[in-house]
Amino acid sequence: MSKRILEINNLCKNYSKFSLSNINLTLEEGKVLGLIGQNGAGKSTTIKSLLGLISYDSGSILINNQVMTPDNINLKQDIGYVPENVFLYQDVKCREFYKFVKSCYKNWDDDLFFELSKEFDLNLDKRIKELSKGNLVKLLIIIAISHHPRLLVLDEPTSGLDPLIRNQVLDYLKKVVEKEKCSILFSSHITEDINKLADTVSFLHNGKILLSESKETILKKYKKVVFKNEIPNNIRESSKFVCNNVIMKCDDNDIVDMNFNQEEYCVSDITLDEVLGFLVNNEKKLNP
Repeated sequence: MSKRILEINNLCKNYSKFSLSNINLTLEEGKVLGLIGQNGAGKSTTIKSLLGLISYDSGSILINNQVMTPDNINLKQDIGYVPENVFLYQDVKCREFYKFVKSCYKNWDDDLFFELSKEFDLNLDKRIKELSKGNLVKLLIIIAISHHPRLLVLDEPTSGLDPLIRNQVLDYLKKVVEKEKCSILFSSHITEDINKLADTVSFLHNGKILLSESKETILKKYKKVVFKNEIPNNIRESSKFVCNNVIMKCDDNDIVDMNFNQEEYCVSDITLDEVLGFLVNNEKKLNP
């Protein structure tokens, strides 16, 4: 039986203009959970709650079967974190930054750090302000994994990177999962990256989980049905997910049950980005 590294139960966090509502997420050992959502969906609030960076109003968060609290320093030793926005002293050299972070972790692995620095072609004698966006992300990821975390939390780590650097980062993260048996929570609005890395995908919108299933199940279960002309009223009314002349159906039986001339529509595979679009459109109809 797989071990759960992360378990979030009915997490709620209320602000004056935004709320997380009963967030439930689980992540097993050696797996990757992709958290997809538009900017402002609640991804960063969820992550900051599970890291103990902000308080939450109700619910529970277990990491490695231990309750996460802001003062649980021992538990935080098992977590690596790469934030969406990072503010570092710009004149500090990478080597000095590494020495400071190293002092915070009892399981720090110098051999791993320098091996990855060489693999990623990082010049540790450069100052933070001299790093490109891609090299800064590489440095942060190397720092995050050099103490062998059980859980690696990545908040929009590939945002703003060029495709070559993004692919290099994603390829290495795959190796981390395989070699270290590390679990990854990967938050992003770039669904292409989620598709490459994630085992399970959770769609978040306006503080709520709209859908959470294995990536394989989602891409197999959901289909896109494109009509050549207008969607017949009876089908439009009976379909939950509709956008223009396209509907999303949940399985092949639904498509067969439409009982409509097959020459008038075509069925094709769907992308995670399209699934998110249909889910968000439906949520807006239900809660205008």
